[in-house]
Amino acid sequence: MATLVRVVLHRGSLSIRSGEPGTVRTQPRFPTPLQALTTLLKLRPMAWHLVQTSIDPPALDSMQRALRSSGVFPEVDAHGFVHDAFGVLIRDLEQGPALHLQAFLAAEGVSVEVVQDSEWPRLPPPKRIQQASCRADGFVPLDPLGRELVVPWDSIAAVACGLVQETDFGRRVTANVGFNLKRNVPPERLVLTGEERNWRWNAEVILAGGLRFTWKSHRFQPTPGSIPERREVPDFFAFIRDLVSHVPNAALNRGAFAIRMDQPDAGPRYPTRNAYDEEISWILFHLRRSGMYHGGDTAPR
Repeated sequence: MATLVRVVLHRGSLSIRSGEPGTVRTQPRFPTPLQALTTLLKLRPMAWHLVQTSIDPPALDSMQRALRSSGVFPEVDAHGFVHDAFGVLIRDLEQGPALHLQAFLAAEGVSVEVVQDSEWPRLPPPKRIQQASCRADGFVPLDPLGRELVVPWDSIAAVACGLVQETDFGRRVTANVGFNLKRNVPPERLVLTGEERNWRWNAEVILAGGLRFTWKSHRFQPTPGSIPERREVPDFFAFIRDLVSHVPNAALNRGAFAIRMDQPDAGPRYPTRNAYDEEISWILFHLRRSGMYHGGDTAPR
């Protein structure tokens, strides 16, 4: 005979009641609805990603043919996948469709790995700096109080740079409004709060143990004696070239390599900070496999 079972969520407690009298089993109380939702979300299947074996994006026509043949995604999605490929071609798939699509991509000459979400590294929390120098004993960033931290050169696992599109919010005066008949009283000003999209150079130094230093070109100044002239972006490029010359075994992303070759315009433009961070995570993923990077957590389960 079938038994009626009811699942009741009441005031944060999950109760399972059967049709038999007196049968009530209550799960531990959830302190908040958010924690209850988090617990339920853990029941979803583990996500898998199609990770590029080469950082260069695949050809659009190859991607279109693979999608059309596999049937996993519409062919029109190919442009978005190629445009956003900075290490991960497609995210958050179940394992079956991921392996299925991997086979069709391989037939088109596009090599990808199927990587579980729990194996994908998260970037270490950033330590933002505005001054640093390159000395014989190591990379020397300054904290907000002006104190030096000497980082030995052999502890640096990766250097990354990139021209990233960022959003700036601020107040802008757009026009003078009205007039005032009283002498020496200026007209009122119309002040609007708006946003602007600007391209700015970013840089990261990541240590093998997981520490990450980050800075932006428009806020960064080499410490006195590092570089004789201060002209913002030219200084930034000169400092990066000096930095990477001390770490010949460190991994470089495409932006840092372009600056090293004195061809910064040859590097890619990152349309978002997420795209820039994804390429760095891709580098850390491969460094961890080779045993050159030991820090940072993997993505949360």
